[in-house]
Amino acid sequence: GTINDAPMSGKSVLAMVRKSDQLKLYLDGNLVGTVNNVKEDIQNSMIHIGNQPPGWSESNFNGPIYETQLFTRALDANEVSTRSIALMGQYADMPDFTAIGKGNFDTGVGNLHGRDHTIIMAMRWSSLWEDRRQWLLDFGQWDSGAQHWLWNGDTGPSSSISFGGWAGNTIGEAPMYGNSVIATVRKGNTYNLYLDGKLVRARHSVNLDIRSSAMHIGIQPPGWSESNFNGPIYETQLFVDALDDAKVQQRTTALAAKYENKEGYSNWGYLEPS
Repeated sequence: GTINDAPMSGKSVLAMVRKSDQLKLYLDGNLVGTVNNVKEDIQNSMIHIGNQPPGWSESNFNGPIYETQLFTRALDANEVSTRSIALMGQYADMPDFTAIGKGNFDTGVGNLHGRDHTIIMAMRWSSLWEDRRQWLLDFGQWDSGAQHWLWNGDTGPSSSISFGGWAGNTIGEAPMYGNSVIATVRKGNTYNLYLDGKLVRARHSVNLDIRSSAMHIGIQPPGWSESNFNGPIYETQLFVDALDDAKVQQRTTALAAKYENKEGYSNWGYLEPS
């Protein structure tokens, strides 16, 4: 038999327990389905995790799978709950997607549309001035509704970051130069920009519509005239959740320490608006 579908979103812990001819499904430690009279016979020790088994037509899972545990006995409900709680705590703060460097990526999170999410990037500004904007990030798709980050290049205080999702108009702009950790947090219809852990811009009544899992990092998306970013981008993290101020600061501090010796990545510079 087949267990009925169970609603699931965000990070989850799944557990399947087979005892004799009964199969139970747990989601985050809670029993969500039971099937009796199970006759399937496990005939080999092979396990496919996130990958399509031979002979099936479904696709591979396009989200992160952090850890899988197998027990050669049937855990009871209390054991399932205890282990689920432990795993949820262990991976609660893990990014849903991480990219190192520049490129075109599939984040594997699906179409978020208006869901809460956070993006954090460790980068270094370019000392090569260009009289045009450069792409730091595009997430969602390349037209209206996606997240766009553009660096307006200059060699000093005139440089800035444009951020948001627009069809011809930016949500906001903030001065930025030097080495930076950039973060944007979408929570409800509020969209916040952080530079080096400081909240520098907040916009309300924002209608982002993330309709693709594709993310362009430092690379010009198709159909746009701006150039690629000509400075280094070290790491980009995506969370399908709205991190609070404390967690943004914590992540910023960790990334700053991680890359402080990379190509002069030690002189942090956020320009306070005059």
